[in-house]
Amino acid sequence: MSRGKTTAVLALAPMLVLLLGYTPRTYVGAAALAEARKMAVAGSFGGALLTLGPLLAEERRSPDQEAAIWFAETLASRLGTSADLLDHFKSVRGLPPESGIGSGVDERAFIEWSFVSELRAVGADITWASMGSTYVYGHAFARRLLAEYPDTTHRPAAEFYAIAPGKNDPGEVHRWRRELLAYLDRHADERTVEVAAAHFTVGHIYDDLWDVLTEHGAEEFADPAAEDDADLRNRANEYRGQALRHYSAFLLTVTVGYPFGSFERVTKRMRGLRRRETDHTVIIFYD
Repeated sequence: MSRGKTTAVLALAPMLVLLLGYTPRTYVGAAALAEARKMAVAGSFGGALLTLGPLLAEERRSPDQEAAIWFAETLASRLGTSADLLDHFKSVRGLPPESGIGSGVDERAFIEWSFVSELRAVGADITWASMGSTYVYGHAFARRLLAEYPDTTHRPAAEFYAIAPGKNDPGEVHRWRRELLAYLDRHADERTVEVAAAHFTVGHIYDDLWDVLTEHGAEEFADPAAEDDADLRNRANEYRGQALRHYSAFLLTVTVGYPFGSFERVTKRMRGLRRRETDHTVIIFYD
C-alpha cells in the first residue's frame, strides 16, 4: 500500500471506529496477518481486510502474503454475501434500514463511499449489481492467488470462486456451465463446500435451462443449437436429467448445514423435476 493510501485509511478512523470497532494502524508482514485474524474474531471483517493492505501490497512474494491473499478472499467473500456494508452505508447517510434503490441508496454513491473505495483499493473488486440492487464481490483475491501462487494448497477452493457467473446471455450461461463441469472433473471426488456448491450451481443452471426450453421455447439456450422441435425437446429432457444428477450429487456431498442452498429446496426441486414441474426460482435471469 502506498503512503498516500495509508494516509487515506487513517483519515477514515472516526468512521471505522463507529462502524466496525476498528482503529487503523499499520502492520507489516506476519504482524498484519496476526492482527487481521484477531480483528476477524472480534467481528471486524472490513477492518481486518484493510489491515492486510500493506502485506497484500508487498512486491516480494512470501508464505505470509500467500496466507494474506487467501484470508482476504475469505473476508471479502463474507462482506460480499452479507448486508453489512449496505447497512453501514445507510447508517452513515442517515437512511432508514428498509430504504433501497430510489430512496437514497444509489450505485455511484455507494461505490464512491470512502470505506468501499478503500476496500477496493486493497484489491476487493466490490461492484454494484443492478439486477439484484445490491453489491457483489467478484473474487479478485481468488484469481490473484491462482495467478501468483499456482501451487497453493488452497487451489481447489480458489478455482471454484474464480469462476465468474454468466447470466442472461446464452453464451455466457454455457461458458459458466462448462467451467463448473471442468471444475468438477478435477475435484468431484473431494467432499468440500466448494464441490457441493459447484454441484448445486450447475444443477440449478440445468434446471433453469430445462425451464426456459420447456416453458418458453427459448431455443437460443440450447447448446449445441437444436435442429428442430424434436431435438429441442430432447435437449430439454437431457438438461432435466443433468439437473437431477447434480442435485443428487449435492445431497451426497454434504450432510450438514450448507450455506449455498438448502436441502429442502433441492429435494423439492428433484421431486418437481421427476414430475416435470418447472420452477421460477431462476439463476440465469432469462427475460
